[in-house]
Amino acid sequence: MKTQARVRPRMVRVIALCALWPAVAMAAPRQPAPEPPAPATSPAAPPADKPAAPPADKPTDPATDDQPGPDVPAATGAPTDTPRARADALASEGRVLYRAGNYEGAFGKFEAAFKTDPQPPLLYNMARVRERQAKYGDAIKLLERYIATHKEQNGGKAPDNQKDVEALISALKARAYKALPMVTIQSTPSGAVVKRRDDGTTLGTTPVQTRMKPGKVPIRLELPDHVPLESDLLVPEAGNVSAVFALKQVEKKAALRVWVNVRGARISVDGKVVAVSPFDARLDVKPGLHQVALEKSGFSPLEDVVTVADNQELRIRYVMEKSGGTSTWRTYLAWPLAIAGLGGLGSGFLWAQQGNKYYKGSSEFAFVERWQNISYIAGASALGVATGLFIWDGLRDPIADSERVGGQQRPPGRELVPYGSGPGSAGSAPAAPATTAPSTKAPATPALPPQPSTDKAGGS
Repeated sequence: MKTQARVRPRMVRVIALCALWPAVAMAAPRQPAPEPPAPATSPAAPPADKPAAPPADKPTDPATDDQPGPDVPAATGAPTDTPRARADALASEGRVLYRAGNYEGAFGKFEAAFKTDPQPPLLYNMARVRERQAKYGDAIKLLERYIATHKEQNGGKAPDNQKDVEALISALKARAYKALPMVTIQSTPSGAVVKRRDDGTTLGTTPVQTRMKPGKVPIRLELPDHVPLESDLLVPEAGNVSAVFALKQVEKKAALRVWVNVRGARISVDGKVVAVSPFDARLDVKPGLHQVALEKSGFSPLEDVVTVADNQELRIRYVMEKSGGTSTWRTYLAWPLAIAGLGGLGSGFLWAQQGNKYYKGSSEFAFVERWQNISYIAGASALGVATGLFIWDGLRDPIADSERVGGQQRPPGRELVPYGSGPGSAGSAPAAPATTAPSTKAPATPALPPQPSTDKAGGS
């Protein structure tokens, strides 16, 4: 009985302590648990299903990793109100925004962190954010700046991941070029050389397809025999551009000026009648070879092939001649007179032979002598008149004054002058005036009387 009485009070005390322990525990003072030092620029640890950020010498692939890049080495045990701590807090916020897909917000946080504490890995993180935004040019500049800043802060020592970063830069350059808008430049006609006016770079020959950075691109198109064309291409941020330019052909100037010595001649150039003489105007033609033809009834046709250079004027003088014979009534009359004159001279010769048969002083001799003289005088006169008519017809101008242009003959010739040299004509060049021998009639030469015969008629 005494043992049982001693056990019961001990059990009561245990039960009482168990009941009072929660109240005692709540009333006891608490000591704060020590927090682990946060990394200076390292974001919060990613969840278990997300891969952690790689070390500084291993760049991440944004296509497979949700972390922008390497961490900045944490300053363990550093005060919380320092540039490194503030940069760490900003970088942590940036990583949260990066994982959430808010790339512009993440870039702002990383940029603010770098301004607070300029650690090179932050530049790398900023570059990877720009890569996700397809701003490859900015990403390349940030990666190059990352390497340069690391060398500046470490006595010229390159970062451990320099080769990987350089490979990434090369890949981004290729992706940046492929991401540029495709620009197609065409021209009518094609084959024009396309150059940039700002740096003189030749882009190719139309049609040209190339990629260009967005903005205004000054270009110049050049094609032989065409006016150069300058324009500014407006390349958008996204999308392709196609431009077609019409090139204007250079107007080549050349001209012919044709002068013909007769009126009413048809002037043809390259098979087309362009004028009728007298014509003293400029005929505009293309530079090169041209065929000139002249036609007029009663005159021999003329054909000529001429060459006219660019910006030149060719002035030509042509002289057309009568076709066929140029004889007139003078020639037609001269021929019978010439025949009659020769006949008279022959008759006089025969009378002289007949007179040798008679004695001089006889009536028969006197008769023969008289007809001999008549035949010589008539024949010589007729022959003289025929000769004069021949000379007259031969020296005269076969073209009548009413048919001639300019009132006098001009020698054929040509003259090359600059295009648009002003007034002037192909026939305006001075020429020596034609000299015409006066038509004179040759005086008749009297026939000499036959020498008196010493023999009597019928003598041997």
